Amino acid sequence: EGVQNILYLTAPLHARVKASPTSVRSVLNQSPVPRGVFEGAFRRVARPLGPIRRRQGRAGEAGADRGGLLDRLNRGVLSAAKPPVTSPALPSMSRVADRPVPGAVTEAEVKAAEGRAKGIRVLAWLGLILALVLIVLGLWLPALLSAAVSGGLHLLANREARRARDLATRFAAEEQDRKRRVSVRDGQLTGDLVRGVTPPLAYAPAEAPASGAPRTLPTTPPGDPAPAPATVAAVQTALGTMLDRMAPPTTPIRTMVQADFAGLRTALERKLDPKLTLAQAYAGRYTLGGSVLWEPQDPLEPILAGPEFPQPMYRPLADLDNEWLLPGFDKIPPNSATLLKTNQRMIEAYMVGVNHEMARELLWREYPTTQRATYFRQFWDVAGYAAPPGAGLTPEQLKDITPIHTWRPPSDLKEHSPRPPVPGDSPDYLVLFIRGDLLRRYPNTEVYAVKAKWGGAQDGRVIDDPANDTEAAQKIALPLFSGFMNPDANFFGFALTKEQVLGDGIRDGTKPGWYFV
Repeated sequence: EGVQNILYLTAPLHARVKASPTSVRSVLNQSPVPRGVFEGAFRRVARPLGPIRRRQGRAGEAGADRGGLLDRLNRGVLSAAKPPVTSPALPSMSRVADRPVPGAVTEAEVKAAEGRAKGIRVLAWLGLILALVLIVLGLWLPALLSAAVSGGLHLLANREARRARDLATRFAAEEQDRKRRVSVRDGQLTGDLVRGVTPPLAYAPAEAPASGAPRTLPTTPPGDPAPAPATVAAVQTALGTMLDRMAPPTTPIRTMVQADFAGLRTALERKLDPKLTLAQAYAGRYTLGGSVLWEPQDPLEPILAGPEFPQPMYRPLADLDNEWLLPGFDKIPPNSATLLKTNQRMIEAYMVGVNHEMARELLWREYPTTQRATYFRQFWDVAGYAAPPGAGLTPEQLKDITPIHTWRPPSDLKEHSPRPPVPGDSPDYLVLFIRGDLLRRYPNTEVYAVKAKWGGAQDGRVIDDPANDTEAAQKIALPLFSGFMNPDANFFGFALTKEQVLGDGIRDGTKPGWYFV
């Protein structure tokens, strides 16, 4: 699905990105995927939440996205619809060209004339046989009358036979003319077709000079209206040569090759990476002097003092919508508890954006400070943090990010937290999330984690109560931060891991787990 979405998103750039050795558009043009699939109009109507999907009742349906459509087109399983068929009630050049012209002789008329001639000739022979029989019988008068009728029928039969031959000749000529019209209709007017035409006797070729009136070409002999055979042959040869030159070249049948969508995605992601494209764009405009450092590393470079705000910045995010802070918040049922995990990478990205916007605002207000100051460093609310006996974190260690101007390459997001990492060197903390009426009715409830231990054979795991302050520091984990999400959710962050809390379930083992109290 992601591959096809990238192809749709980058469609305007396909002709400008090479997929080695040709462009992405060239690769797609050689595949069974039609080019119109990537046009804006098709993308609008075929989008998963578009009008067609809504009318089909499949809006947002899994597997009904454009990605599946592209894959089926590429494999040849799906093809575009054929052109619409012209209604039989509408005349067209194809249908008119196949029909005989008005007044033309039809094959049925030729056969009817031949049949009439044969029938009359049979009647004539029967009349002659009847006359001979009457002569033998001595009936001379009827015999003479029968012979006269037979002679007339013979004359009529000969006339009908001549008419049938004339009709057959006309039909053959008109059929040849119809075939020529069909050839013209099909776009096959070639030089060979013109050279094979026999012009009528009244045909008189003429030429039109660049200046002056058209004049008829010479005939033979002079004064004879019939054109000279050489003149007609010259005209046909000239027209045939012209049509030969105008004939479109034969286009070879294109061989379709399935596009490698995965390879195209790799090429597009690599060559459209902003780290590459933006750097190349600016590298062509600016030239750095030899003494200029792209990333100065001067630890003594001072930074002007700027205001620092202690407010936890998760609250504005949750005020916009709980989904910004916890995607799927509405799927958690009331009066339930679950375990979550923080996302240090997202927190640092968000804090960079918050500080950037504050720097822009202070610049607009003409506040006298540098643009490199860090104004917000607190994401979670640590106001309720209580240090365990004999140990604890300093105020600096309770911040969520270090000053942004101290971030040095090649560091990455999630690597700039001043808090000590949880076991496993992870910057993400375990969060106990409780949604329900309990803490809303008793807002002063204290929440913490206590190590478990194995009890008797029938007891299973029980709470491991500390006997003194030293054991309490090892067996009790207090939340580092906490917070509230409207209307009925509370959360508490601990420096624990999921594996520590669940334990291994092995009786009398070294990992019995933890309880939340």
